[in-house]
Amino acid sequence: GDLATALDDADHLVSNHPKLALARLRRSEILMNHGDWDEAEAELRRLIEHRPEHTMALVHLGTCLIARGRPEQAEKPLNTALQIDPTHSDAWYQRGLLYLDFGRIEDATHDFENAAEHDEHHIDARLRIATILHESGDSKKSAAAWRRVLDTDPEHRLARRRLEECKDGSGPPKPGPTT
Repeated sequence: GDLATALDDADHLVSNHPKLALARLRRSEILMNHGDWDEAEAELRRLIEHRPEHTMALVHLGTCLIARGRPEQAEKPLNTALQIDPTHSDAWYQRGLLYLDFGRIEDATHDFENAAEHDEHHIDARLRIATILHESGDSKKSAAAWRRVLDTDPEHRLARRRLEECKDGSGPPKPGPTT
């Protein structure tokens, strides 16, 4: 379907303009959306070889490494991206996910806060912060965090429900499936 057509277009662009970073980046994004992490990683490594300072390629490489079950290798490209551009919200967010995976909750929270600071509309970062605070049981801080989610997306049903839980004192959800 559409992904195959997009991939054909990206392949054509890369073959005609092998040094065009945007073409390789676009091709890697299509491959990632398609779940072809191996080929996406290879494409990103080719791009980074020519443009080692390409922050989005470094962030995508981190994403690929996490998806391929090699999270311990993902921290380096994410750190490099943040050294190059400390305002890169997606790099902060992706590293926050990595730290969450490692069980480093404080580090993850710090990175999610940086992602939200550099992109006030980064709803995923705001949701992660609110969820971490909600699960910690601090209803005052989590209520404020859920309000910030609602500032970004006033229609967000989960945030509205969690904010009500903070107000009525029912606290964090009991372990089990979440909706």
